[in-house]
Amino acid sequence: MTNSNDNKTGFGLSQFQRNRYFYGKLMTVKDFEVEQDYMNEKRRLLNRLVSGAGVICGLRPDQDDVEISNAGGNIKIKFVTGGAAIDGWGREIVIPIEDSPRDIRIKQGSTQVNLTLADLGSAAYYLYLEYDPREGEMVSSASESSGCEETCCPSRVIENFQVIASTTPPDTLTIVCPVFTDEPTEIDARKKVKKWLVDQTSKLCGIPMESKIFFLALKKGSALLIDQQTTAQYLTFVANNRALSELLACHISDFSNPHNTTAAQVGALTSVDGVGNPGGNVDLVAQNSISIAPDDTANTITIGETHSGITGNPHGTNHSQLNGVLGARAAVPNQDKHIAAQDVVKWDSAVYKVGSAQPNASGEIFIKAGSNIIINSTGPNEITINAVGGTPPQSARTGVAVIEIDGTGTGSSQIIDPGLGHSNYCVIVGVEYTANGYVHFEFMGSRDSNVKLEVMVYLNENKNKFSIQIKVPIDYAKSIPIRWWAIPGEVVATPTATLPTATFIIPTYTFTAPTLTITTPTLTIMPTLTQTIPTFTIMPTLTQTIPTFTIMPTLTIMPTLTIMPTLTQTMPTLTIMPTLTQTMPTFTVMPTFTFMPKTTTPTTPTMPTVITPGVGYLADITGIGPVIADKLTAGGITSIAQLAAAAPGHVAEILGYSTTTKAAAFIKEAKSLMGKK
Repeated sequence: MTNSNDNKTGFGLSQFQRNRYFYGKLMTVKDFEVEQDYMNEKRRLLNRLVSGAGVICGLRPDQDDVEISNAGGNIKIKFVTGGAAIDGWGREIVIPIEDSPRDIRIKQGSTQVNLTLADLGSAAYYLYLEYDPREGEMVSSASESSGCEETCCPSRVIENFQVIASTTPPDTLTIVCPVFTDEPTEIDARKKVKKWLVDQTSKLCGIPMESKIFFLALKKGSALLIDQQTTAQYLTFVANNRALSELLACHISDFSNPHNTTAAQVGALTSVDGVGNPGGNVDLVAQNSISIAPDDTANTITIGETHSGITGNPHGTNHSQLNGVLGARAAVPNQDKHIAAQDVVKWDSAVYKVGSAQPNASGEIFIKAGSNIIINSTGPNEITINAVGGTPPQSARTGVAVIEIDGTGTGSSQIIDPGLGHSNYCVIVGVEYTANGYVHFEFMGSRDSNVKLEVMVYLNENKNKFSIQIKVPIDYAKSIPIRWWAIPGEVVATPTATLPTATFIIPTYTFTAPTLTITTPTLTIMPTLTQTIPTFTIMPTLTQTIPTFTIMPTLTIMPTLTIMPTLTQTMPTLTIMPTLTQTMPTFTVMPTFTFMPKTTTPTTPTMPTVITPGVGYLADITGIGPVIADKLTAGGITSIAQLAAAAPGHVAEILGYSTTTKAAAFIKEAKSLMGKK
């Protein structure tokens, strides 16, 4: 299968193959590799063609997801929060959270060197993530199926990565958006968009972009600054479907010009003579003799004028205004050269002055009717002035206003219109009384037989209406009815007003204050506190495993081992209610044990390796059996500690290896075991 480029053999789409299992099938290494390749290549093909390449999460330079540092001149990077990405070949790159920074490498042909501070001093660099699988977890394996020689082989593939620096900016995928000319229909637009999508996706079937993925740009100089602008320019993302769905929904529901399209971009009219109303209408207003006739059906606005159709004297020109223009008639006998002959009579008969009143700018003199005078226009050229004499006297008007009293003892009525139509009248007010001959209103609080009631009448600005204001002692009454009379001034007879007699009945209220007896109870609080001290029995369980040692030679070894483990027993803190805290002491138990290991003497004495307890067995190392252990012992390496301290070349020489690969693996694992002891 060649749907991926793991083997650097080039890309090409081909059908997938997978294992077909049956009972008794012999599975070799190749069969298992086919199984893994099937899963990996299918997933990476979908990643490359559907999801695309870019950063999936993390690696945000503006959020301190990465840290750039200088360690002895070498530039290093630390991934603080981790992240994930898909490279150009569809392979997933997972970046774990790292406690220590890693190197940034520069490729120089077939070799790699570290990015240094001197390199940044001469140029800006672009950082890439590159898929870099590593082999690990060495295990022993027979080199030949029929041989006895042991060898070490890696049993795992770790999908690692490395950070590559380059002065070459990343390749960008140029996408030309579809262009709609003329005014296409909805069907035409859909066809064009579908064709554009087919053309773009077809490009992905060919050779993809390079494998490494860009994620960060560093500025030139020794300050170790991240170039945020350049990073944002080249950084690509792999968005998940939910994020794209939410983004599309936000855009579809945004009706406030989300693209900030301007009127200039769409060729729209922005203003008329500097007057604009974005999104609204600009009205044309007709004034003086200008007329405006809009026609939405015909898409026209007709602007006309009505002055030319007016005859007579539309501007109200008078004789005094024309004397300086036309001159005196006696001096210019042919006056009809400037005005029509039929208009001469109108000019000659124009009113110049009535009494001492002169016409206004429009040639008008107004006649106003005085007292008992009526002016009517009885004909096109007639004005009739009549004297009508005096009008009959009007009758007096009366009414009742119920005035509400506020907390200050003051109250005002609403505006009262007597209906006389003029201001020549007087107002008389008094307290309204009932048929029984006394004033009826609701009192408040206590009473006093001497009640002073102030009543005032206020006329409005035109004096044709009035309001009544009263003032009584505070808390005396809630409301009082006031009778008013409005008597016109034209009445000759002097009206006689009889003020009603108000009778006030003051009730008497008697208040008896109750006697309250308060008995203060005596409370005796005697809490009972019981303190219980618990008894603790500490019985730690100690388990000692006695190792069995087998000594091969005819030697009797009776070593005495004294093991003194230190056991620390820390008791928890106990809190005794209500306010007592009991802290148990710390007990340290240090028992001493003496062991006598079991000794077994073989029937056939030989001289094997004597392994001293406590320093580790060479056979604990993966790939070291009895044969290799004997060779190491003969060469002076009898323990794991000695193997960890040995040089790879020395170990390879003892074992007779042509290379130091296996020897270095033994030493590495020995160092690892020494670290665990």
